[in-house]
Amino acid sequence: MEEKIVTIRNLSHRYSSQWAVKDVNFEISSKGIMGLLGSNGAGKSTTMNIICGVLKPTEGD
Repeated sequence: MEEKIVTIRNLSHRYSSQWAVKDVNFEISSKGIMGLLGSNGAGKSTTMNIICGVLKPTEGD
């Protein structure tokens, strides 16, 4: 079984009245490479900022 180094469950973040990220779920294992892809405004930077502790999530952990 691979060791999980990050687990994201039901992650959501809202800026005033608009959701930047809504109900995101994923796990990152200790092996391999993972990419976070999406178009402009998809919530990639917000997701990374939450993972790094710069922002607090509105919901999830």
